[in-house]
Amino acid sequence: MTSFEIGAFSATPFGKLDYVALLVDRLDEASAHYRETFRATVTPPQDYAQYGFCSAYVDLGYARLKLMQPLERPDTIVNLPEDRARSGLHHVSYQVEHLVALRERLIDQGYRPYGSNEVTEVAGGRTTFLRPPDGIAPLVRLFEPA
Repeated sequence: MTSFEIGAFSATPFGKLDYVALLVDRLDEASAHYRETFRATVTPPQDYAQYGFCSAYVDLGYARLKLMQPLERPDTIVNLPEDRARSGLHHVSYQVEHLVALRERLIDQGYRPYGSNEVTEVAGGRTTFLRPPDGIAPLVRLFEPA
């Protein structure tokens, strides 16, 4: 990755795709589907009750999917509006450098903080979620490794 310029993005992407998160109704069935149909490696399920979901990663060799099964807590990051189905695209995660500067730049371009409105320390680094302006793209997660 090239150096990050505050005020303007360089000609290269600002980060690399980390994973695409998909909401699923039944994590065990979705995991089996990817394992059997695509012969993908699927991690054992991880429970993130504090965030309202359990998940497993699917390694497709060239990209990862994060399968997320929502739990029944209304105050979590995976909470969806009532009119939205419980299955489908939830967010796209990018691994980035200079998370705070990039976050500020995206907010200046119309992205809105989602969830806690803060940069959060997580295992292996820090993260933030942003909602794109006018629904032009899915929810974005930025992750900066430690």
